[in-house]
Amino acid sequence: MWAQRGWKAEEKRDILQAVEYLIHLTDEDYTRQIVEYVENLKIDKEAREMYESVFERVYKERGRQEGRREGRQEEKIEIAGKFLADGISPEIVARNTGL
Repeated sequence: MWAQRGWKAEEKRDILQAVEYLIHLTDEDYTRQIVEYVENLKIDKEAREMYESVFERVYKERGRQEGRREGRQEEKIEIAGKFLADGISPEIVARNTGL
């Protein structure tokens, strides 16, 4: 596919390195860095769009995962509160909810 588009080996390497970097993003500083990198890339429009598309998918999936984690934590807290209100000991609640 890339050969058909006439991409040079250096261009392919740069895109693959960027995608690998995206996969390992862990905090907002890295996110800012990658956005700056995208803006400064010296590649054609099609390659930039592909790169940005991958970035969006990775970033959105991380957001969904974080939202699910937060939702599970909130649910545990709600359940623990109900158990405590019903007189179940805090030790039992903690052991069974993981809180």
